[in-house]
Amino acid sequence: MTDEELADFLDGELFGVLGTIGPAGFPHQVTIGFVPDGTRSIVMTSFGRAQKVVNASRNPQASFLVECPTPYDQIRGVLATGRLSVVTDPDEVEMWHFRSKDRSARLLPPEDLPPVDDAKVLPKRVLLVLAIERIVSWDHRKLHGVY
Repeated sequence: MTDEELADFLDGELFGVLGTIGPAGFPHQVTIGFVPDGTRSIVMTSFGRAQKVVNASRNPQASFLVECPTPYDQIRGVLATGRLSVVTDPDEVEMWHFRSKDRSARLLPPEDLPPVDDAKVLPKRVLLVLAIERIVSWDHRKLHGVY
């Protein structure tokens, strides 16, 4: 994908799979909402005590996969790898929390959005910021049925 196609694809997707390194050295993968920050970083919010945050604090190497896996002739995806930072600054956490919440409201039907008590949740949250070092993308639509 071109940078513009990549940005458009990520802007239209809400969830990806974050891969960190677990305590025993094996991959730990979780589905998580995200907000692209340009084409060089991905921002996610999480509870500060979550395993993915513990993993990132111990080993910042991470991957992030966003893929539309069907139908076969329209598969598109992005795999980004880089270093994951844990950000605890309350102002940053609050700003990205609301950006993520607004993004979810734009991409999901209202009945799919759970009620959230922001004042209660925000003190428990942190940011995970993936500084993208390498990105690979694919778009089967460009193959025009020839594989």
